[in-house]
Amino acid sequence: MATLKAVLKDKKKDNTYNVKILVVHNQKNAYIKTKYYLKKNQLRNNRVVNHPNADIYNDKLSQLINKYERRLLDISTKLGNLSVLDIKDYLESELIQNEIEFFDYVDGVISELTKKYEAELKRNGKASNRTADCYTSLKNGIQEFIKPRSELLFRHIDKKFLESYEQFLRDRGTNSGVWNQMKDLRALFNRLISDERQLLSPEYYPFKYYNVNALKKDSEPRVIDLDDLRSLFTICPLNNDEAFALDVFKLDFFLIGINAVDLYHLENNGGYIANGRVFFDRSKTEVGHSIKIEPEALELINKLRGKTKYFSFQERYSTVNNFTKYMAKFLRRIADDLKIPEFTLGYARYTWATVAFNECEVPESIIDFALGHKLSKTLAGAHYIKKKRGLMDDANRKVIDMVIYLP
Repeated sequence: MATLKAVLKDKKKDNTYNVKILVVHNQKNAYIKTKYYLKKNQLRNNRVVNHPNADIYNDKLSQLINKYERRLLDISTKLGNLSVLDIKDYLESELIQNEIEFFDYVDGVISELTKKYEAELKRNGKASNRTADCYTSLKNGIQEFIKPRSELLFRHIDKKFLESYEQFLRDRGTNSGVWNQMKDLRALFNRLISDERQLLSPEYYPFKYYNVNALKKDSEPRVIDLDDLRSLFTICPLNNDEAFALDVFKLDFFLIGINAVDLYHLENNGGYIANGRVFFDRSKTEVGHSIKIEPEALELINKLRGKTKYFSFQERYSTVNNFTKYMAKFLRRIADDLKIPEFTLGYARYTWATVAFNECEVPESIIDFALGHKLSKTLAGAHYIKKKRGLMDDANRKVIDMVIYLP
């Protein structure tokens, strides 16, 4: 027979632990997360102590364990054929429609996505965990909005909530981030409503009354002003970390704003360098792409070479997430030093496209081609035109000359 017990596990920064229901079966353990958090000295012998709400917590936990035990009785004749994980999944499967808690659900989604990311990384040598990162940012934003953190049911997130959260984001000076936060929240709702377990009724879908797409116009392109960009190519950073990050940014720009994940994986379970070009499949679209290595890029490639891996940043940062995190940190310092708006590695791509179009008069179709976009809605995408790589190579040369050499 499986046994159940309340235990503390997974310590947080505030020194509290999540109360989990320990499931023991055939000398194997599994844990079911609850929404309760306690300090180490506040749980003793399955009872909450030394807590102002101890009676309430004990009542809630007792009800929960009793409910699980009743469910175990329903399958008592089948327990011998089940693993402890089977039992855990069975107990967790009884979710009440329309009572899904936001933070519990998003934590579960992030955990699921992270496991898939780790498996893909192990299998293919490269992967992106961007969706999990977006949901983490969303969770942190809403947690800050309703501070102190309390239970938040999805059915309580209505039009009024969305409008208040939008204003909260704008008051923090994140106008361009409103679109990202709201589209990610909408995606989370879509994920929940489409769940075959019917966890949330469509009547609680708030985006029927709140237009997320109208926010997109507020999302300005992440572009560095041309004068500020030129200053980045002439300054001497204050320390080695900033100098290193700036070299990476310059290389990224010279490679037509290659995505950070693709740059990180060059000659590192990803693309490769041969015959004066960089070859890779874009991680975002899986489109095969090739970029000519201009002399300025070659100089930086040689400068950034590693000892055990092709690039030194592949040695310094064990994952692409750490790579982008620390690049953002050091580039932010450079922006502060220059008294210019903050920027990240991703700005290289948008800025390259903007300089190409506005300053070098490169046609949009060539810019799309140079960025490695899918061309399914164009003649080239329909295989009527076979474009020459030389057209995008010429465009990149014009952009580099405009930024570095022209007055």
